[in-house]
Order: sequence, then structure tokens, then C-alpha cells
Amino acid sequence: MAGKKNRKQKLAARGKKNKITSPSESNDLAVASILNQALIHHKNNNLTEAEKLYHSILELQPTHADALHLLGLTYGQRGCHDQAISYYDQAIKQNPVFPGAYNNKGISLNSLGKYRQAAECIERSLEINPEDADAHSNLGHALSKLGDHRKAVAHLMRAVQLNPEHVNAYYNLGNAMKMANRESDAIRNYNKTLELVPNHVSALNNLGIIYRSRKQYPDAIRCFQNALNINPGHSNSLSQLAISLRYICDWDHFEQTRSALTQWQSSGHEAPNPFSFLMWSDDPQAQQLCARAYTKASIKTVSQPINGSPSATDTRIKVAYLSTDFREHPVAHLTAELYELHDRDQFEITAIAYGESDSSPMRKRLIDAFDHFHEAGELSDTAVAELIASKGIHIVIDLGGHTQGARLAVLARRPAPIQINYLGYIGTMGAGFIDYAMVDQFSVPVKQQQFYDEQLIHLPCYMVTDAHREITAERITRAECGLPEDGFVFCSFNNTYKITPDIFDIWMRCLANVPDSVLWLLGDNEWAQLNLCNEAKKRNVDPARLIFAPRVTSACHLARQRLADLFLDTSPVNAGATASDALWMGLPVLSCAGKSFISRMGCSLVHAAGLPELVTESLDAYEALAIKLAQNPETLVKLRSKLLVNRKTAPLFNSHEFCKQFEAALTGVWNRWKQSLPPEHH
Repeated sequence: MAGKKNRKQKLAARGKKNKITSPSESNDLAVASILNQALIHHKNNNLTEAEKLYHSILELQPTHADALHLLGLTYGQRGCHDQAISYYDQAIKQNPVFPGAYNNKGISLNSLGKYRQAAECIERSLEINPEDADAHSNLGHALSKLGDHRKAVAHLMRAVQLNPEHVNAYYNLGNAMKMANRESDAIRNYNKTLELVPNHVSALNNLGIIYRSRKQYPDAIRCFQNALNINPGHSNSLSQLAISLRYICDWDHFEQTRSALTQWQSSGHEAPNPFSFLMWSDDPQAQQLCARAYTKASIKTVSQPINGSPSATDTRIKVAYLSTDFREHPVAHLTAELYELHDRDQFEITAIAYGESDSSPMRKRLIDAFDHFHEAGELSDTAVAELIASKGIHIVIDLGGHTQGARLAVLARRPAPIQINYLGYIGTMGAGFIDYAMVDQFSVPVKQQQFYDEQLIHLPCYMVTDAHREITAERITRAECGLPEDGFVFCSFNNTYKITPDIFDIWMRCLANVPDSVLWLLGDNEWAQLNLCNEAKKRNVDPARLIFAPRVTSACHLARQRLADLFLDTSPVNAGATASDALWMGLPVLSCAGKSFISRMGCSLVHAAGLPELVTESLDAYEALAIKLAQNPETLVKLRSKLLVNRKTAPLFNSHEFCKQFEAALTGVWNRWKQSLPPEHH
């Protein structure tokens, strides 16, 4: 008995040892082995080897859902999102309840700017796996981009509840809060992101942007410098740092910053912010190249154009103005009367308001001035474009351009057949989907057409003004403003970022050559005041001769300008609305013309006010004339009298005539479109 049992055991053992696996089992073992190898390569970011192995798996098992999904993931990590989506779809076909495939497909759709499709896809992932923190974070990102900030915040909050160390969720939550104008909450979430990942460059950059908007310049500068220490090639941080330093008049590294921006712009890398670049370069060709590169990078994820095609038989031309500044803002103060003056028999006027309402009297006036006023701040770029197209708008006039809060992606969708850049951004947009730019012959001569991707519409004066601006009736004295009763008052109420070391040198020499004179400047922030006083000391000028005017209401600001004797414009960034205000109040403005629109706009306004004798062609001539006028008060009296007379007829002040010319231009470009003719200089 014992012998038989031993033989049976030996035979059984031999059978196990020599067991023959089936072909399918052998295939499964091979696939499992290859998959393990691929995952190791994938984990080590060796995507090329991982991809080869995933393809090997699919040769053995073409319907292997995990391999299809992981192959999609490799393409997604490389930025090849269309190919990634194709593989995710194949994985989902094999396994319709594959939450990871839905979620990662949503990530790729997010990267392509297809936020609505992304949201739908990730929502499907969460139906299968409701506790996936990654999916909640990705859905929050998509919803935030769609403008649904309330739902976005809810999903992002759920993500951090599920995973209190979810870096992307905190970062996306910061972005959502920022877009919802909840800046304090955004700051807290960016700081949490940085607590988890101290070298998170995007969080540092976005945190700095909020600090800058709050005029917390030292905090903003610290963020941008830290971001650049981590990634010296982060162009947005470089642009933002450059702007911040200009706002506080920190000139210690002025030339190095200028050089860094211009070199970066010409290097072929990602372009700096065009608005920032305008402060540093007066070369219209360089400005165009910068705007083109920045626009291309900004709209790379924009969906296909809508190509809005409204009726050509409408009895009125439908015009939509787009702006984030329909509030207490210089753009609103300039344009309010234009909206009111439009001929309603010929035009139907719509506002698309991006910015948050400030509940000011100006906001109410603007709402009353338009036929239709759409609050679009909570809408996604695609939704805004669809709104414009659905209203049958013929002409879109963008008042933002490349300035903060503007939304270029809306125009990239082509919601209207004619799209115009006007007033807010002083330069070319560098975009093929903007048809026209409104300028005048002095600010942008015809010979500069080559530096504009838009066709030029030349108006008698590029800037509109409001003849009904409120001016306080209370008498304001020099003593109340800290000014000398008898001394000569030079002034410049331009934003501090427009002041350069070169122009400040001239101003200090003016003070040195005109005894008892003072320079009256805008008291924008404490750091600028301190730095300017220190700069005056370096030039042997008593800082007490710099008088800083606090920000006050527009009505008070207009009235107090009567106390100054001569407005000194800045260069190469001229005054815009600030010069218009001064001229309107009868204050002569001395300006110096440069090469580009930004350095000629103040000069253009002085011309349009009928004082061409106050426009110079060089800084030497500008300085000499400033001193000459200060030493010859009778000449200034004549100029002031001339200016006050010109207020009745000069192009800068005649808002009714401006509106007629403006409407004639709009009618002309609309008639060209109806005849199927391409845009041309008007």
C-alpha cells in the first residue's frame, strides 16, 4: 500500500512539473510581464520605451483596455491630445465603466480648450467612482473655464476633502477663486499649493498677479522673483516683474530689465505680455512680433471659429462693445457719451461687460446708454462668443486688447464678421481675426500699416471724449493741495509706470532751472513716492519739491488740474486719458513724439486740441520748451486761452462730430463686408 501511494505521489508531482499551459494562458502571462515592464518605464518617465511595450501588448491582445488607456496616457503626457483621446475612446469601448479612461480623456479635452466636453466626460468618471479626488479637481478646472465658478469651487473643495494634499486641486481652487473675484480665498489656496510644493511656479506667478492688482507691490515682486529663480524662462513672471518694478519706480535694474525683455522677445521663446512690452520698446516692428507671438500662444487651445454670419438685410447695424471697464474707469469716462450719441435709427448698440459691477453712478449711466447690456463676467469665452453670434452682431469693438481682464479667446472664435481693436490697447493685436484698428493720422501714419495686422481706420482723432464729465463745483485751492501759492507748478498725473529715469532727469533739470517751481505727481503708492524722492536726492533736488496728489474722485481730479501751470507728458509711453483730462480743463500739455502709437498718442491729443506748438520731436526740444514756457508765463497764458477757445471746435472736444465720423467708418466697413470685399484701410 505504501509503495502504491508513493508512486501516485511521484506521478502527480511529475505532472505538475511538466504541466502544459494553454495558448491563452501563455498569452496572458506574456502580457502581464510586458505590462509590468512598461509600467516601470512609464513610472521613470521613459515614455518611448513604455509606448513600444504597450504596442507589443496590443499585438498580442488588441482589445486590452488597460494597454489602450495607458497608451493614451503616454500621448497625453507628450501633449499629443488628439491621439490620446483616440486611445481613451478605444479603451472605453472595451470597458464602458472605465473611470480612469473617462477622467484622462477629460484632461486631454481640457488641454484642448474643449471644456464642456471635458466636463461631461469627467462627470461620467465620477458617476462610476464618486470618490476620485483627481476627477473632482479636473472637473473643477473645466467648470471654472466654463465660467461656472460656484460648481467649480464645490468640486475642488470635494477634491481637497478627499485628498488634503492634492496640489492641483488647491491650485485649481486658487484659479477658480481668482476668476470669481474672490481674491482673499485665491491667495489662501495658492499659499496652500506653495506649502505643499514650494517651487510651484504657476502658483507663485498667479499669487503675484493678485498682489499686484491689490497694489501690494513688494509681495508681488517677491513672488515673481521667486518664480524666475525657479524657472528663469517664465516669460509671464518676467513681464509681471517688469510692470511691478515700473509701478513703484524701482530703477535699480532698469536697463537690465529692458534688455531681458527685448532679448526674450527676439529669441523666439514664448513672448512677454504685449502690454508690458509696450512700456519698454518704442519699436513698432518689435511690438508687432511680440503681439503676434503672444496671441498665438494665448489662443492655441481655442475651439473652431463660430464664424458668426448675421443678416445682411437688418435695418440697423448691430454693434457690440466688449470691455471689462464698464465701471468707474478712464475708458468709461471717455466713451460714455459716445454710446449715448449713437444714431439709433442707424445703429443698435450692445454692451458685453466682462468685469465685475462696481455699482457706481457711471455703471448705471452706461447701462442706460446701451440698447442691451449683457453681464458676461460669469460666462466662459465660448459662451460669450456664442452670445454675440446669437444676437446677430455685425461689428464687435473690443476695448481691451491685451490689457488685464481682456478676453482674446472670445474674438478668436470669430463671433462677428467684423472685429475692431479700439482705445484700450494702444498697438496692434497681432491677430489675424481682428480686422481693423481705429487710430488717427498722427498717432499711426499710413506708413506704419506694415506694423499692423489690422487694417487702419483713420479718424480725425483716435480718442473720444465726454463733454458731460462731472466737475466738482467746490473751489479747490493750491494750499489745500500742498502747492505753493506763487511758485510755478509743473505736473504729470500719468500712472507711475510711465515715468522713466530719462524723463525724470529732464523734470529735475526743469526744477533746477526754474526757481520756486514744484513737480506735482500722482501719489499712487508709498513705494513709488519714496523711490522718486530718493531719485530726486540723487539729482541734487530737494524731495520737498515733489508734491504727491492722492487719488480722488474723477470730478475732484478734473477740477484740481486748473491749479497747475504746465502738464509734462511722459515718453516713450505718452499720456492717454490723462492728457485728455488736462486739456479739457484748459491745462496745456507738453509732449514728445516717438515712433509707435504708444509714444505718439499724447502728441496726437495735443494736436487734436489745436496746440501743435506743444508737440516736440526730441527730448532735448521737450526739455528746452518746458523751461522756456515756465520762464515766460505770458506765453502760457496765451496757450491756455487758446485751449479754452478750442474746446468749442477742436476735434478732441467735439464728441458729436466724432460720433458722426465714427459711425461713418462703421458704415463703410459694414458695406464692404456686405459686398464680400476684404477689409482695407479706411
